[in-house]
Amino acid sequence: HLSPPPTPTRPSPAGAMAPEPYLVGAGCYDITGPCAEVALMGYGNARQIGGGLHQRLRSRAFVVADRERPRERVVLVTADLWACT
Repeated sequence: HLSPPPTPTRPSPAGAMAPEPYLVGAGCYDITGPCAEVALMGYGNARQIGGGLHQRLRSRAFVVADRERPRERVVLVTADLWACT
């Protein structure tokens, strides 16, 4: 059984600890596709195929919600992509 994390707090003007006004979350996922024996994109030879991996590709997500209205949120998603369709 996991217990909920403690509520982050910050000093209030009166010296008491007040809860943070926002809930923030983040995530990261590996989106690297096949690494070898696939056609390359770009200005190379059209018959050239990939032979390995230089670096993994990742997608990241950041979520910010108002503590008082958690269903109202902003989500930013980024992805290490050159081109997509």
